[in-house]
Amino acid sequence: MVPGAVPQAHAFGHLGKWQAIGMFFEWAIRIVAEDKIQAAMRDGQFDGLPGFGKPCPLIDEPYDEYWWIRRKIIREELQALLADARHKENSYGKPAPE
Repeated sequence: MVPGAVPQAHAFGHLGKWQAIGMFFEWAIRIVAEDKIQAAMRDGQFDGLPGFGKPCPLIDEPYDEYWWIRRKIIREELQALLADARHKENSYGKPAPE
């Protein structure tokens, strides 16, 4: 289907009624969202955002499922707390893992 094109009833003929309704609403939401994004761009609402024109800091890093907590530690300057925790022993008497 062409983006922005109105889906025809026969395009959903092979689906059940509720699947077709769900797909239609998904299409409608995408159109509304795209229209709102385009209007915001025209109005300059995306101009001057923090980090605009700078490289994304996470884009070239390997995947890390704990990226969010690492960023929070850095952002809230909790590195000293983290370093202290690493030096303490865990409950089994072994050094905490790195």
